[in-house]
Amino acid sequence: MLLSILLGVSLGLALTNLDHSLGTLLGWLFTLGWSALYQRTKGQNWKGAFIAGIVTLLLSCPWLLEVIRSYFGIQSWLAYLAYVLVVVLLALQWVFAHFLFHALGKFSFLSSPLRLSLSWLAAENLFFQLFPWSVANTQSAFVFFIQVADVGGTSFVSFLMFLISGFMVQALSSFSARDNTPYHSPTFSFILACLLFTLTLFYGKHTLDGLKTRVDNAEKLHIGLIQPDFDPTTHFQKTSVYSDLKNLRNLTHKALFNTKLDLIVWPESSVVFNYWLHEKSVARNSPRDPFPYLQIPLLFGGQVRRGNESIQGKLLYHNAALLLTPLGFLDEKYFKQRLFPFSEQIPFADHFPSLLKLSPDSSLFVEGEAQEPLELQVIHNGKKVTRHIAVNICYEDMTSESYHSIFNNSPADLLIAITNDSWFPDLLSHRQHHVIASFRAIEFRRAFLRVGVDGITGLIDPSGSTTTMIPALEAGYVNVEAPVLTGDTLYMNWGAKLISLISWMILLIALVCYLFKRASRVQN
Repeated sequence: MLLSILLGVSLGLALTNLDHSLGTLLGWLFTLGWSALYQRTKGQNWKGAFIAGIVTLLLSCPWLLEVIRSYFGIQSWLAYLAYVLVVVLLALQWVFAHFLFHALGKFSFLSSPLRLSLSWLAAENLFFQLFPWSVANTQSAFVFFIQVADVGGTSFVSFLMFLISGFMVQALSSFSARDNTPYHSPTFSFILACLLFTLTLFYGKHTLDGLKTRVDNAEKLHIGLIQPDFDPTTHFQKTSVYSDLKNLRNLTHKALFNTKLDLIVWPESSVVFNYWLHEKSVARNSPRDPFPYLQIPLLFGGQVRRGNESIQGKLLYHNAALLLTPLGFLDEKYFKQRLFPFSEQIPFADHFPSLLKLSPDSSLFVEGEAQEPLELQVIHNGKKVTRHIAVNICYEDMTSESYHSIFNNSPADLLIAITNDSWFPDLLSHRQHHVIASFRAIEFRRAFLRVGVDGITGLIDPSGSTTTMIPALEAGYVNVEAPVLTGDTLYMNWGAKLISLISWMILLIALVCYLFKRASRVQN
């Protein structure tokens, strides 16, 4: 149990140092130690796995309680209860992986390293994750290693970490036990671990070399990113609407000074006027025009009202990203597909309206359906061309699901995420969100722009590295050159589907083994 707790501490500290080499080392320490636990004679028990999960969560997200209290807008006692439930629920992922590991033990041809790797692969893909951290995220500073995310996503990187660590531990344990059977000899296991590690690094180096050439030769979009650093407690009040909008306009004027840009991007919820579901244009220089006389496209976060639709007197809205053209056209919209519980929707409130009383200040938003990329008109080499942008809002960028739903309809040239992270109380939470989201650039091999109310705002290149940024909790602007890349990745075409299929097969096999074992006990 003590070792489980210490390994939970290791992973928790790794997740607080995602963008540093310390996080990389602690991440590997966790996978090595976890593999050793599961290869011992007695092995790990589910209680140890559960406690390790709780320790990891308590250390990696100390800001969670404050976010629940302020962002969810619920009563204090309910906030504490929600905090405990969230920590317990997320820690069950460790128990879920533990169950899968032992269920796969029925198959003697699966070695312990492979069983543990498959178990974590399935757990990271199938288990509910309000905040989808992955062991792979600890390797964000290890740029060569994480490039394989374009094959199978972040969970595939975690799989490789556990597999390499498992074979290394097996080599050490086999050496001490003098076990020289062909597949358990220390030499075989050691060579296999080194081979996997070397091949992963070689793939990363080869990919980065080719990517650099593509980026250097690619068309560049010149885009201004604006980070206003609003006060979240006053931004939605009538007294702050126009002062905050004036702040956005002033920062935008600075970004445009002596510079020709193709697009300006404002963050989520930057404009609080009501726009309408079927509204195609906004009169320029009207009260609802976010930036009168702006002569380039503006992508901004706002809310779109669904007519007079309501629940218990509360009007229904979409949390939206809207693309406004210089002529005032507003028909390019993206509606957020994954809504945050309690702050944007009350779970099951459409079936049980009385639940709305738990969070009286919450808005009611409606989930958007799968959409196509937004079309941006730009001038390239003297000709008007259309560039396609895949947009996400807020924590949607922490997984690839929403971007996948867009790419399934039509490929995009650029990824953009607008977010309102002003509810986050410290720099750690901003860094974690930014680093976790940066894996989307690798999975889709696109330039990725993130624009937050108070950060982190910047450009993530297709290798997953942040090249230009505005620090968190500061107001400012930055102009970036985003390369326009096309083409598919293995992850986009079949990697995500294959990983998902394998995960569901592992779960199905585990359930069958459990039911068979239970039936045998009943018969006996």
